[in-house]
Amino acid sequence: MVDLKLVSLNVRGLRGSKRNIIFRWLIDNQYDICLLQETFCTNDFTERFRQGWAGEIFHSLSSSSHSKGVCILIKEGLEYKVINTHECNTGRFILVNVEINGTEYCIVNIYAPSNTPERNIFFKDISRLVKKHAVNKANILLGGDFNCYIIKGQNQQNN
Repeated sequence: MVDLKLVSLNVRGLRGSKRNIIFRWLIDNQYDICLLQETFCTNDFTERFRQGWAGEIFHSLSSSSHSKGVCILIKEGLEYKVINTHECNTGRFILVNVEINGTEYCIVNIYAPSNTPERNIFFKDISRLVKKHAVNKANILLGGDFNCYIIKGQNQQNN
């Protein structure tokens, strides 16, 4: 197993100069793999989105320039081989199976719905998809925006 430096960020849009700032920060901090949510990246914006990132980008594109979209960025110089990729057509999920130094990894990035019933269905679907498509179930790297929170300090006896 190799040491990898990962980061997961909800960027809430990368259509302006913010993209260059985020990409520079990721490069300066030497992240190997970056999971970005809410990229707002559409099919017609992918080439422009790529500007400023020398490594590889795997997208699950959004149909809107104002919501959704997830991607996985792999830094330039990291030696890896892509085994396969799976993404949804809603911009909420991408899975990339890679081999790095002889070890297979399943990298998953999600952006869960904020609506609780939709989120519950989404998590069941994601669980099923990861089980189905992960080439190495022992090395799953899962990140993203789960749109969940925990309220601290509340009395748990009422549950």
